[in-house]
Amino acid sequence: MWAIKCRILLIHLDKLLNTLQQRVLSSLPKSSKTFLTSNTVECEISIMEDCDENTSDEYTYFGVEQDLQFCVNTILHPDNILELKINIDNMKIFKSNIKTMWPILIKVHFQPDIYKLFKLPHT
Repeated sequence: MWAIKCRILLIHLDKLLNTLQQRVLSSLPKSSKTFLTSNTVECEISIMEDCDENTSDEYTYFGVEQDLQFCVNTILHPDNILELKINIDNMKIFKSNIKTMWPILIKVHFQPDIYKLFKLPHT
């Protein structure tokens, strides 16, 4: 709706979709034409209240369970305990807007170092 209401050029929407697909939501289509005609990508947008400033904002959380199941070799963890290295950082989506994304990078800590870093959701 944002792209349509703001009359965003398709070439710019393609660039945004490409970035979001690579960094945040791998199930997004790369093409704006496909994206604007599809409704298969679902995510729940929640409201988060700021306790200090009496304001609210929106957030979406993409869980880690499926990604861990995809990458973890359960045979190597018979006690079902994982040590995770997690890095969360903010990233402005647009120079002219205050909205930000907070990509989450995760790596399973294990010796020997056999696991690769992944971002949420897994791409």
